[in-house]
Amino acid sequence: MAEVSLSRHENKIRHRQLKEQADASKSGYEDMRKMLQEVNDSYIQLYEYFPVRRYPKLKNLIKRTVAQENMDRLRSKVEDSSQTEQGCPPSQIKEENENGKVEMNTERNEDRPLVSGGKPYGMIKQALRKVEKMCGLDNEPIEDEDVMTDDQLQKHIRKRTEEIQHYNSELTKIMQAMCTLKEKYALSKTSYFPFRFFKLKKAFQGLIRSTKPDSKYES
Repeated sequence: MAEVSLSRHENKIRHRQLKEQADASKSGYEDMRKMLQEVNDSYIQLYEYFPVRRYPKLKNLIKRTVAQENMDRLRSKVEDSSQTEQGCPPSQIKEENENGKVEMNTERNEDRPLVSGGKPYGMIKQALRKVEKMCGLDNEPIEDEDVMTDDQLQKHIRKRTEEIQHYNSELTKIMQAMCTLKEKYALSKTSYFPFRFFKLKKAFQGLIRSTKPDSKYES
């Protein structure tokens, strides 16, 4: 199937949608990273205790980590991120735009009031951007679609798409690691201390290795 060609206006709509979706995926990912960091820090604190006292605390830590509430929250974020990655196909954007069903956060260029000389608002913003560049004041990243060139707009669309794919991939890895820990915890119930303690320790370290929290742990 031939790739759908979008107008500049439709690409601006697509970029705004992708930016919102990327921000939502990033927020979900950072939320789970924060939880994993707290779990990792709690694990490190267990080394203050002798193994006999550490064993029940490790069991409780794993049970809290893979609690149904956490698993449901993570599963929801993975599903949301997966749906976000699929996004709104260009063909749908084009169809909705043609049917007038897309409500933009800002008015369309053609609907914006003309300034002196009959130039649209977007053209004035582009001109101001050029002046900033000439004066060396263009260090800030370009986020406004109105002042992006067509090449910059396409570049940002690719960047947002890659960001969404990255966060979705990372959330999926976390989900898989959490499910593995939950399964190993259940299987460890057939073993007695100290064998179960050893299995739980290795299982939890597997979660840490898979998700790579910022702080380190003792092997």
